[in-house]
Amino acid sequence: MVGSAQVLDLDLRTVATVTPPDGSAVSRIDWADATHLLAAVADLATNDWTLDRVDAETGEQEAVAGRTGGVNPEMGAEYVFSE
Repeated sequence: MVGSAQVLDLDLRTVATVTPPDGSAVSRIDWADATHLLAAVADLATNDWTLDRVDAETGEQEAVAGRTGGVNPEMGAEYVFSE
């Protein structure tokens, strides 16, 4: 888990940053489509999880699933992405 994640272009320049709210961390991140990411975000105090859709160009985030109670973020993940 990380406090934030950056999206880089082919020249390794940051094009977007995924920053969860205070007290939360990004557990997993993957591409949803050519312009959006999906980020599994865990609240470390309450073990609540959200699945956020992130615009890779603007960094705008919106919750598409959750706020749901789940497993301790240190022990597992509520949202797991396939390869």
